[in-house]
Amino acid sequence: MKNLIFLFIVVLITTMNSYAQCKYKKNEKDSFTGQLIKETKPFSLAMGLTYNYTFSLRKIDTSYYVLLFYATTGYKGMVIPSDGQLMFKLNNDKVMVLYGLKISTSDLSHNTGMATTELNNIYTISKEDLEQLQINEISILRFYTTEGYLEKETSTNGRSKFKENVHCILN
Repeated sequence: MKNLIFLFIVVLITTMNSYAQCKYKKNEKDSFTGQLIKETKPFSLAMGLTYNYTFSLRKIDTSYYVLLFYATTGYKGMVIPSDGQLMFKLNNDKVMVLYGLKISTSDLSHNTGMATTELNNIYTISKEDLEQLQINEISILRFYTTEGYLEKETSTNGRSKFKENVHCILN
């Protein structure tokens, strides 16, 4: 019985610490509008040697957003249309579809002797969808460009980070 109580306390403290350490890029009240603005620091959901799918979550008053930052090696001209979709396949096989708010074009750069392509966009998401992402993990992500789509399986660490950040942005 003592071991069971000790295990429960350890799990409780670990869970509380993981959520208590929210890492925000921004957590402030706008002095003009009075709106609360929260934005998590970027975190990787899928990463490999030649690509990185990085995300942030943002809340402005009662509106929620998912920010996508995609980087890959090489030069690739890409465009995300204004209504471009970001899709998450969840571990319960349901598919969540988010819609972009702007047209995004890729930035091409040449850093440290390596050519890279970077692309970012912002997508709206409902509070209800965020609540679903606290329960169900993202197994595969996909986003559409004018040339088709890019899709990757998410990492275990990335799925965990996404859930932590969802908790932070909702609370």
